[in-house]
Amino acid sequence: MHFILVLQICSATLGICQEKQTDPKLFDSFYDCVTTGFSVANDITYNMGEVFVNDNKILINFMCEQVNTN
Repeated sequence: MHFILVLQICSATLGICQEKQTDPKLFDSFYDCVTTGFSVANDITYNMGEVFVNDNKILINFMCEQVNTN
């Protein structure tokens, strides 16, 4: 069983979300995928900066989707 990380950046201020982005890495466990999702979301938020995130009420959603790798 493998998983892919899918991220989406949204602005609550504007009420819009960017297209979902898929990380090309294939994860061996749900845990690895989720912990990476938190880390990536944190990095993106940090790089956008406090003012931009606060002004635009940036939200980063992510999910780990199971994929078949036969």
